[in-house]
Amino acid sequence: LRAVPASGADAELLAVAPGTAMMELEGVVYDEQNHPCRYTRGIYRGDLFRLDVRNTRSSPTVLTVASPGPG
Repeated sequence: LRAVPASGADAELLAVAPGTAMMELEGVVYDEQNHPCRYTRGIYRGDLFRLDVRNTRSSPTVLTVASPGPG
């Protein structure tokens, strides 16, 4: 998830000015063998964006989240 400026095409489709702050959501889903099986990319208007996350697990798994540090 990151903030991006609206491209000309996205701005026209979403009725905003080019360069308007948008939210880009990008993700990859992996199967049990760790092969990518779905790719998703969406551009959303920043003024109408809402993110709700719900995770469920069927087995005890440790989730580690790392942030890429400065620079």
